[in-house]
Amino acid sequence: MITRHEELSINKWLKIAQIDGDAEATREEKSLAITAVLCGKDVDELLNLPYTEVAELTTKAGFILEKPKLPKVRKEYRVGGYTLIPTRKAHELTTAQFIHFEEYAKKYRADGLKWLPHLLSTHLVPKGKVYNTDYDVTEVIEAIGDDMCYLDAQALLAFFFETTEAVIAKFPNLFGGGNLYDSSEEQATEGGEVGENQGAMESDSFAQRWGWTSCVRRVAEISFSNMFHIYTIPALEFLTLLCFANDYANHEKENLERWRRAH
Repeated sequence: MITRHEELSINKWLKIAQIDGDAEATREEKSLAITAVLCGKDVDELLNLPYTEVAELTTKAGFILEKPKLPKVRKEYRVGGYTLIPTRKAHELTTAQFIHFEEYAKKYRADGLKWLPHLLSTHLVPKGKVYNTDYDVTEVIEAIGDDMCYLDAQALLAFFFETTEAVIAKFPNLFGGGNLYDSSEEQATEGGEVGENQGAMESDSFAQRWGWTSCVRRVAEISFSNMFHIYTIPALEFLTLLCFANDYANHEKENLERWRRAH
């Protein structure tokens, strides 16, 4: 039986959070269901045990009500059969990591905690590997959910958001109000100047439909490269090139408008 917060995996923590959020369940039903999760049993199995044994297990499960302290971010994490290395600095993030984190963050905010392992997988890379290359990302996501302590997950998530925000802060012209592609109607093109720059190069509907892919295409064109390569370059370089592509498109648009007025 799990008797410490440090032993509680992300997936078991998510189950407990779901149980605790059930407005229709009684306090006793929640307590029994949470105890079952911590024991790795079904509720029916617990009900078939002697009352004194169930009471003892429920008492041991009481630790879940305590408020734990978040651990410090470590240099590596053993989950499943993987040794995962966190991306600790903004300049170490690749374009693919940055984009995938932003995409999963959007789902995380909309649909909740189930996307937590996916979010973490964008910044946790198997030792000796390059992100999303020569390993099964799906297996890593499953290993994170099944084996990583939820306290480590919370500490890492806060750290990764901070790292990503450090990247975003360097590009106020791209991220005037948040992430580049938001589902809200008010920020359909997101970030003020980003909307104007998108319109200079392609229709808003196209940009909204293809999101980050349209940005990668722009950078690939301006740098005479292919899209697959752009995903591997540092995110800071990618966003710098994207700023240049947008400014250049606006410059060309202004020149065209001046020519039309003159003729």
